[in-house]
Amino acid sequence: VIKAILPYVYYFKLLNKFCYYNIFYISLLYFIVTNLLFYQQILPPPLIEINSK
Repeated sequence: VIKAILPYVYYFKLLNKFCYYNIFYISLLYFIVTNLLFYQQILPPPLIEINSK
């Protein structure tokens, strides 16, 4: 029974790690892009867009 469960536990941990890194890199990329747009004043920051609606 343990030998049958072990691969699922391993894949689950691998999937969790993959999802965690994806969320980290997406949030980092979003942070960099919004900062670049804000400092170059191409677009207003997202908070101003949300408040104006």
